[in-house]
This record gives sequence, C-alpha cells and structure tokens, in this order.
Amino acid sequence: MWTQISEQLLFVWVLFKILIHYWWIYAPVTLFFIFKSLWLFYLEGLYNSKPRNANMLLEIKMPREIMKSPKAMEQFLCNIYNTKSGRGFIEKWWIGKADLKFSLEVVSIGGEVHFYIRTPRKFRNIVEANLYAQYQDLEIVEAEDYVNEFPETVEEIYDMGYKIWGTELMLGKSDVYPIRTYIDFESPDEDKSLDPVSALLEILTKEKREERIWIQILILPADPNWKDAAKEALEDIRKDAERKMVTKMGEDEREMTSIQLTPGQRDVMEAIEQNVAKVGFNTTIRIIYLAPCDMFDDSLANKGVRAAFNQYGTQNLNYFKKNRDKDTDEFLYFFRKWRLEGRRKIIYSDYRTRNMKESTFMGELITSVSFHLAFTNAPPILNVEELATIYHFPTSLVLTAPMLRRVESKRIGPPAGLPIFGDEDKK
Repeated sequence: MWTQISEQLLFVWVLFKILIHYWWIYAPVTLFFIFKSLWLFYLEGLYNSKPRNANMLLEIKMPREIMKSPKAMEQFLCNIYNTKSGRGFIEKWWIGKADLKFSLEVVSIGGEVHFYIRTPRKFRNIVEANLYAQYQDLEIVEAEDYVNEFPETVEEIYDMGYKIWGTELMLGKSDVYPIRTYIDFESPDEDKSLDPVSALLEILTKEKREERIWIQILILPADPNWKDAAKEALEDIRKDAERKMVTKMGEDEREMTSIQLTPGQRDVMEAIEQNVAKVGFNTTIRIIYLAPCDMFDDSLANKGVRAAFNQYGTQNLNYFKKNRDKDTDEFLYFFRKWRLEGRRKIIYSDYRTRNMKESTFMGELITSVSFHLAFTNAPPILNVEELATIYHFPTSLVLTAPMLRRVESKRIGPPAGLPIFGDEDKK
C-alpha cells in the first residue's frame, strides 16, 4: 500500500516539475485557445446586439375555432428553417455571424393562456407571412414582453414576496430516436382523435390569479449532419439482432442464415429513418413557475407540466426527462442551498434573455455564477414534426376555449401586400 502511495506521489512530483520547466511550450498554446474562445464569444455578442438582429415578441390571438391540424405548424416550422444561413471564415471570425434563434412560448398568467413567438425583428415579416399562409384567421400583434412584469434578478423577486422554481427538459435517448408525434394521436374517426396540446392547456388554466407558469421552446436550425448518428443507431440494432441470433442458434448456423429482425426492431429502425428524413432544430425547453411565498406550490408546474410532456414518450423510442443539472429542486449532497440558488439565478436569467447553450467554452465560463457553472449538455435536436406536436395552436378538439386569448371577431384574411423579406439583408 505504501509503495503505491509513494509511486503516486512521485508521479505528481515529476508532473509538477515538467509543468514548471516547460511552461513556455504549453502556456502559449493554452492562451491561444482561450483568446480564440473569448474572441468568438465577443463577436457573436456584438452580432446579436445589432438593431436588425434585435428580438421582438409577437402574441398570437386565435379565432374561436381552428380546423387545421398540427401539420400546419409543421409546415410553418419548415419555412422558418430556411432562415438558416452558412458562414465562411471571415463571417465567423471577423463579423461573428451566427444563425438567429426563435422562441415558441406558452404562458399562463393567472390561468389565462397566451401563445407567443419571439423572433429576430428582421424576420418578423417572414414569420407573419408564413403564419397567415397556414392560419388565415389569426391575429398577430407585437406585445410587451410578459417577463417584464417581474424584476431582472432573483433577489428582487424575493423582495416582492415571490418564490421561483424552474427546470429544463431534455431527451432520454439520442436525438435520432423520435418521440410520439401528432400523427400517433390521430384517428380515422374524428371523434376518437386527440389534440396532444390539450393536456398542457388544461393544466395551465388551473393556475390561480397570482401564479405564473412560463414555458419557452427555443429553436435554432440544426446542421444537417445531426442525421449521421442514425447510421450508428441502425447498426447497433442490427448488431443486437445478430448477437441474439448467435446466442440462440450458434455461430455455425448463423453464418448460414440471414439476420432476422423482430417486428419491434423493424418498427424502431423505420421510425429512426423517418425521423431524420425531416429538418431539425436545436431545442431548449425551459419551464419557470412563480408565485407568492404563502401560496407557492410547484407541483402543478413540476409534476403537471412534465406529465403533459411525458405523453410524447415511448419505451422503445424516446421520451422527455428533466435536465438534472438545471433543475432548481434537485437533491444535492454538498452546498445544496447555494448551488440551488445559483441554478435559480441562471435559469431565470436564461429565460428572460432567451439564452441557449453558449457556443464557446469561455462563453459558458463567463456566464456562470457562484456555486453553479453554466456548462451543460448540448441542446437536443427535434425535427419539425416533433416540434409541431409539442407546440401548435389548439384545434377545435380542445375544450379550454374560455381561458385562451382569442380573436373576438373573425378576420377576412391576412393584410394585403404583406412584405416578406423586408430589411433582413441590409447590413
């Protein structure tokens, strides 16, 4: 035992001596990567702060009855994906150009449900034109940001006599495994069809007047290479079938027989192939609950809202789960009080600013707070069908009409001559 300890101490001493004597080799390399990360973080911050890239909030007021299925929202998201643009060396390292994100939001303000879409201002006309193309009777208005009802810091929220809870959702498996989508809820018999968003809306309408539940789904067009992981997943299924065949038949017999997939394995492979056939978005799903201290009860947000997302999960494909690194009520062994307070500060700030995972190491380090680093998992990727399932305007099947913000009179149609491109290409 003492010999092993001596060897470990000797190794540490040798390593220390190497670091001392050869700092002139590794220090410049380390500083170069730190500077590169800081430079990109700085440039992207400048690019996003330009007036033409500034964000605005659009409130969606719906007619008394929407006959369109979530397929209409899927088509809208396909068109939004086309705002993605590439960037060359100069655009990345000198201009700081980056794809701009959108936010799909559902909010309960004292039990009244509001639908919002947050968009870069230069894309407003594109968003409105494509929404009107799918939903002719909508009313779209620029709205004051509802988060401004509360102060900017968690400490000021406490001074108001309020408490806060928050979490983020992530996928339980690889992105290439799909969740249940609206197609699985449809039925040839209209009376048996379900609108999957109805469970969420029913929960949001149960809030009391002083309570708030905020849900945001941040989306950023994903690179097409996210689909490459599907090849590995399909190969793993084939290897699993091959291993089971060897166990059952023996090596000699296997060589004479083609691999036999079970019906379940074939269904999973088909679901993966269909999932990656559509474009995807990097997605962050964030939930915030606010209420006065004397009536604070996060069970409806924590259990109820997450239960509404659990309906999209399946045992053999994918499902949503809490991101335990972001949850503000997670059990922690050490410094629990300070670490959870750090999480509250981060998640509240990220919600207000609609912030996703920083693209650089130094960006994550700079945005960290005491007792909580901002480092987190990469955002999961959902394709347009999956996104349209968890966020779409409620159909006529939903029974929460009295508590939804709706248009009082039917529109004749979208405004004539609505510009599409506007000033989006102006520098």
